[in-house]
Amino acid sequence: AESAHNFDFFLNRCAFDAFSSVLFGEMMQTADMSSKPDPRNIKLLEDIVFINRESLNSGLKVMSSAYIAQKIGYQTTLARQLWEKYQSVESHLDALITNFIDKMERGELDEHQQHSYFMGALDKQQEGGAT
Repeated sequence: AESAHNFDFFLNRCAFDAFSSVLFGEMMQTADMSSKPDPRNIKLLEDIVFINRESLNSGLKVMSSAYIAQKIGYQTTLARQLWEKYQSVESHLDALITNFIDKMERGELDEHQQHSYFMGALDKQQEGGAT
């Protein structure tokens, strides 16, 4: 886990909170260290940051080497870590989406959630438009 005194990680938390508030109409409250955010949301953020950082820092050469190694039956440590993080992100996002849809079907979305990007995408999908 990143330190509370790391300004870069604080900025990641702010961006994550802003993005999630636009996407789902809900703050994940990861930027305020005193707010006691859901540990699953912190893990989601950390995993996303890891994937992005490794993808950018490792560069195409290392990433393609890991891909080729996997094709011949060998999995590098980086490839294993990226896959585990990706699966964790996908699982948590699936849970967030399912929870949002369940709340929508029960009529429990608050005003922010009703005006979120995701709600707009669901509305478009129901109208037969592209998302």
